[in-house]
Amino acid sequence: MRHLYRSSLIALAAAGLILGILFNWLPDADAQNPPAVTLSLSRDSIREDYDHWTSAVTAGISPAASQTTTFNVVATPVSPATTTDYILSATTTLTIPAGATSSVGIVTITPVDDDISSADKTVLISLTHVSGPAVTLPPAKAFTITEVDLVPPVLTLSAASIPENGGTATVTAALVYPTLTQTVMTVVAYPFRPATSSDVTLSGSATLTFPAMSTSTTSTVTITAVDNQDVTGDKKFSISLVYESGPAALPPAKGKILTVTDDNSLSVALELSPSSIPENGGPVAVTATQNRTSTAATTITVAARPATPTNAALFTLSASTTLTIPAGATASTGTVAITPRGNGPGWYAPDRTVIVFGEASNAAQPSAPPPVADAQLTITDADAPVVTLWLSPSAIPENGTTTIRASQNFVASVGTRVTTVLVNPVSPATTTDFTLYTTSNLIIPRLATHSTGTVTI
Repeated sequence: MRHLYRSSLIALAAAGLILGILFNWLPDADAQNPPAVTLSLSRDSIREDYDHWTSAVTAGISPAASQTTTFNVVATPVSPATTTDYILSATTTLTIPAGATSSVGIVTITPVDDDISSADKTVLISLTHVSGPAVTLPPAKAFTITEVDLVPPVLTLSAASIPENGGTATVTAALVYPTLTQTVMTVVAYPFRPATSSDVTLSGSATLTFPAMSTSTTSTVTITAVDNQDVTGDKKFSISLVYESGPAALPPAKGKILTVTDDNSLSVALELSPSSIPENGGPVAVTATQNRTSTAATTITVAARPATPTNAALFTLSASTTLTIPAGATASTGTVAITPRGNGPGWYAPDRTVIVFGEASNAAQPSAPPPVADAQLTITDADAPVVTLWLSPSAIPENGTTTIRASQNFVASVGTRVTTVLVNPVSPATTTDFTLYTTSNLIIPRLATHSTGTVTI
């Protein structure tokens, strides 16, 4: 019996030894299949000026571990972000108790408003395993600090209007917030029609440079107007800034309008061909020229008036009274005609003058219509009067008298004065053989053919 009991004890001991060996040899379940850890942020991004907001960092595990697991939260800034762009809470430890699937403890990240213009900043949030069973760590989470200091630069022009004959305006700019590194912008002058890009020049490379952490430029850009001889009217340009390089693409600046005033003015002259014509002649062509070219057409309305109002019916104007000088030209196209009207045969009038004038307009010079220089047309009379002297009687005794009178072949619109009647003796007569007893002047009145008054020999 005692032998049997001893054998049983030996058998039990051997069985226990075998079980112990087996249990020690079998791997731990947590070690064989490490649980997976997850990482979560309560907010993936926060505006940098919302520095009263935080993002809570938490961890989870699946499946639950048989032992308490501890992690440390690590924040790694991605350039251009730095450790000064955020605040990590004093406590950076997360703990997942044994059998639990969520962490306890509070770890937060808070943005810091730096008043510096830059791109959005990224901070990588990750976990490091401090204690507990083996686990599979999650990839890092990106936390974004949204930039709010990307404010348009302020553009300034030293003058809003400059003359085209070499006027200048200086372009400067200022940043509301500095940038971390150098920022370069290009000044652009965009022309509004009819202006073109060749109407102004920009100095140097037309760039403005802001050094790192500065709100002022190290240079300026000068815009210079280019003079020309054409009448174009005032020209306008939109002055703006184009972002070239820097840590962040700043919003475009509010543009400025620059006006280049035109210092060229138009003047128009009317021309006649011919400028003198007989009353029974053909029409006279009226044309126009101007002193310089223009980017717009000039329109001239032609009119005419007699120098003496009573001569109003002595000419006619063509139905078309408009002349046009095309854009880019100095001479008109088309003609306006003036045709004289005779006063009829047997009627004499002295030369008459017609004043040809006009009014001009040009879209490039709207506020000051171009002045028009008049032209003068002379209409000559085709009926030349002939004056004849006659005696009554034509023969007298040496103690007799005779009267001298005058007549003309046409009536005239003005009186005719025979200023001097000359009496020349024919040999053998001499100047002692006669005497002029009255004035030697004779007058043929207007609209008459015979003189009034007499000259007596």
